[in-house]
This record gives sequence, structure tokens and C-alpha cells, in this order.
Amino acid sequence: MIPTQARIQELFEYLSDGRLRRRLAVNNNKAKVGDIAGCPNKAGYLRTTVDGTLHLNHRLIWLLFHGTWPKVVDHINGNKQDNRIENLRACTQLENSQNQQLRRSNTSGVKGVSWRPDKNRYRARITINGKEACLGHFLTLEEAEQAVVKARLSYHGEFANHG
Repeated sequence: MIPTQARIQELFEYLSDGRLRRRLAVNNNKAKVGDIAGCPNKAGYLRTTVDGTLHLNHRLIWLLFHGTWPKVVDHINGNKQDNRIENLRACTQLENSQNQQLRRSNTSGVKGVSWRPDKNRYRARITINGKEACLGHFLTLEEAEQAVVKARLSYHGEFANHG
């Protein structure tokens, strides 16, 4: 169940560094007044139990400030534990995916660029409206990077993340 803004205001104090401090003792006094709320889940996001239901801290903070519960809340700087309100924005799932960091499996070091040994070239790709688009094959890594950066800025706008 989604809590109300009033319930979050009753339970937590927002700190300027993006943390939530408990105003009330809950869970049979396991969580005490003054405790910092939240522990990381497997994905690295902080989560907190509110009235028996686990919620992600960044969603609680969004609710606290805006009074709404959006479908997706994005961390602008990509840091999953940086829940300062100025680092959060409501978005769609598609916009959130555009703000992803460079994947660990990337071997070129440039987001959206991979080496194609069969063509002896670098392939540049981005996702546009949920579909992968090939931007071409390039002789140098720098040329491929320029192509993905330009396309990302054009298609992803404020959600463009170059890795």
C-alpha cells in the first residue's frame, strides 16, 4: 500500500544530504527515534519499511516533497543512494533507461560503441523510443563516440547519459 504524504511527514525528517531520519519508533522499537532509515537492496537502492511494506527511499522522498507517487523516479547523477531531492526527477521507464551508466560488460569504454571484428570497425548504437538504432560503423573509436554523443543529445535530451 502506498503511504500518504502526511504519514511520511509523521514518520520521517528529510535531511539535506538525502537521508531520512526517523521521528517515531516503529517495528516493536527495532527502529528508534533518530535512526537513519534505509538499507540497500540487491540493486543498491535504499529501502525502508513503512507500516509493514517495503518502499524505496527515493520514492518516499519524492512523495514527501511533491505529494505524488510517480511510476518512476530517476537519479539524475546515476548514484542510486544519492536521494537528495535535487537529484531526483519523475520520468517514464524509457527516460530512466536512457540515463543508464556505462555497463560493466562494455569492452570499448564508450557507451553505445562496440568493436566489430568482422567489419574491422567500431559500431555505434543507441536506443530510440525503445528500439535499437545503428548509427554506423567507424574506423576510429573517437568517430563512433562522437556519433553516439550527438545522437543521444538529439534523441534523449535531458536524460542523455554518455556513461
